[in-house]
Amino acid sequence: MSTTLLDYLTMPNPDVDSTHSAIGSNTDNPLWTPIEGVYDWKEFNYETLLSCYKELLNHSTPGLPQTPAIKSFPDCEIWDEDSLDALLVKWTQTVVSTALSFTHDLCASDWGGGEWSFCEIYMARGGLASLSDDRQFRSDWAAIQRGRLSNAAVSKAGRSLYVNICPGDTKLSTKWKGSWRLSVERSFIKEFKKPVAQIFSYCIDANARCGYILTQEELSVVRVTRSTDPIEPLSTSRPRRSTAQYQSSPSHVRDNSIASALSDMSLDPPGSSYTDGGNPILNYDALEIKSIPWTNQHREMTVNLALWWIHMMAKEDNSIQISYPPLDSWILVQEPNAKPFYRHNTSGRRTYQCPETTILNQRTVV
Repeated sequence: MSTTLLDYLTMPNPDVDSTHSAIGSNTDNPLWTPIEGVYDWKEFNYETLLSCYKELLNHSTPGLPQTPAIKSFPDCEIWDEDSLDALLVKWTQTVVSTALSFTHDLCASDWGGGEWSFCEIYMARGGLASLSDDRQFRSDWAAIQRGRLSNAAVSKAGRSLYVNICPGDTKLSTKWKGSWRLSVERSFIKEFKKPVAQIFSYCIDANARCGYILTQEELSVVRVTRSTDPIEPLSTSRPRRSTAQYQSSPSHVRDNSIASALSDMSLDPPGSSYTDGGNPILNYDALEIKSIPWTNQHREMTVNLALWWIHMMAKEDNSIQISYPPLDSWILVQEPNAKPFYRHNTSGRRTYQCPETTILNQRTVV
């Protein structure tokens, strides 16, 4: 039995059988926002995660249950997205949500000492936090918090549902692989872009900086960033971004394979960052992406550990910004008539002791 959250979240995933997994094209929708490109989210790695949460993950946690009992038949036979979702609900969602619940209890205990501020967060099915009554605009997965509901008056679903602060979507590995972004085959690149544009659109609609795509072979987490490029209406003549123009940016460089595939396509289809009426909305940069193999286990980044992490990040602040501080960094906070303290930008942990890692800047809270 696992004795720490790290042990629990890095247990091996079940072996799956994709012999009969469906093949073919992924769903496409002209209303999904097209991607500008993708590049590696370098910070999203095992070492950074441990530096942010090592005290939590390595703390002895009595009472962690056994991982769910999974049978090779029928649980692990993947024929379609429905059979994959059934496995993910029984295994992945159970493990991640259990770990998040124990994390909350640990942070609220005397051990937490008031340093770890943690609001409950859950990995849930997307139907609890639908963006719309249209199935094509509802993510398969959601990160939700108790009592945090949308405004029914402005909801596209026409009713009050939970706010989705980290959308996710299920795809079959026989139809989509994260490695296809590096392919020289245009057909693979075309199929790669469809689910990425889908989760990108879900993140934009939810104003959620992080989202993910989950298959029976991998988890791919993405982070969305707003662009600093000036907003222009469609009626304004503007040059199409070329590969060279995009690579001139020091911070956002997209893969050449994606750039090549996009160069022949319009960047202004319906539902993009520019409306047909010429009304500006927002620009977005290339997506950061990191893929974690389903087979990873023990002392390395695993699917369950990565899902726990992005839910932990989402509970702090998951809104889309034009830039983000390093994941493992602190900020000095000075509140009126209070002793200054240091706050971790990712975990939200507070301490009065000067941390060893980077301090970004001082913030005065009025």
